[in-house]
Amino acid sequence: DIVFASNVQGGYLLSLTAGTGAISFQNTLGGGIPLSGLNVGSAASLTFDGAVFADDEGIDLTAGAVTFNADVTTTSGGAVVVTNSELLTKADDTLFVLDGSFVQDGGGAVSFGGSLSTSNDSISFADEVSLTQDVVLDTGSGAGDIVFASNVQGGYLLSLTAGTGAISF
Repeated sequence: DIVFASNVQGGYLLSLTAGTGAISFQNTLGGGIPLSGLNVGSAASLTFDGAVFADDEGIDLTAGAVTFNADVTTTSGGAVVVTNSELLTKADDTLFVLDGSFVQDGGGAVSFGGSLSTSNDSISFADEVSLTQDVVLDTGSGAGDIVFASNVQGGYLLSLTAGTGAISF
């Protein structure tokens, strides 16, 4: 297992591989000085308990279960790709503010609360999404698309804004 109990920061790419082990960020990641990017090649589970800040290299995660319990912010075109083979959880009231696209794939379901916005970049979910509260997805005023390739369920309001982009289910 790989556990970070304190803030990890610095303008560099952080690459981690845990295989069948767990990776846990118990505090802020990229607080003060954002990481240039985060790459997780493999982990059975991956948990973010503090806010995450990344720059131009974005966030590219491959894991079984992935849990975000706090906000995520990217800058300078930083995209977020989550390849989850088990449940991806985005906790209620969390905010993802991305200067890049968001892609979820990998075969695992998604439990989604809070909001996700991009700066004219696409948002896509390959697998089933269950809303855990009212959710807002916003790609900005430009050409970002919002794509759901599988079911979306949950008794909550789903607000979608895709600017000049398309929305598809």
